[in-house]
Amino acid sequence: MIITGYQGIGKSTLANKNHKIIDLESSCFWKEEDGIRSRPTDWYVYYCQMAQYLSKQGYIVFVSCHQEVRDWLSVHNEEKFCAIFPAKSIKEDWIQRLQNRYNVTQSKKDLKALEHAEKFYDSDINQLWYECQYNVEYYHNMAIIEDINYDLQALVDKL
Repeated sequence: MIITGYQGIGKSTLANKNHKIIDLESSCFWKEEDGIRSRPTDWYVYYCQMAQYLSKQGYIVFVSCHQEVRDWLSVHNEEKFCAIFPAKSIKEDWIQRLQNRYNVTQSKKDLKALEHAEKFYDSDINQLWYECQYNVEYYHNMAIIEDINYDLQALVDKL
């Protein structure tokens, strides 16, 4: 099964606790040459193919919520494809969660996630909700996080 998971849901934490779950890190698809970071234009194809391969091996694979990833999997995926994301109603709590994570790690990745959510949380969640409601042919199921205190493993188990 492949699960697209919104930033900060706990993909890495859960993967570290459960050997049958993999958080497929999209940040590994950046390259740096002469101090300039970039991604190949087709990075998501290889990323998604890797997710499919791991899923066929029996793993539950968390993938990023990048639009390119969701679009590619919507067309090319034969595996079970699900989504987990927070509700719009917990926006402030979610941004605070991302802020707290960044305060602890001070990583560029976590800062980018925080800044992205501050600007695009509502539109991201609206888009995921729309896709899950109206494009059911490629999403097999979804779980919406309604409360900031949740059990990600329990949500995965329900999918």
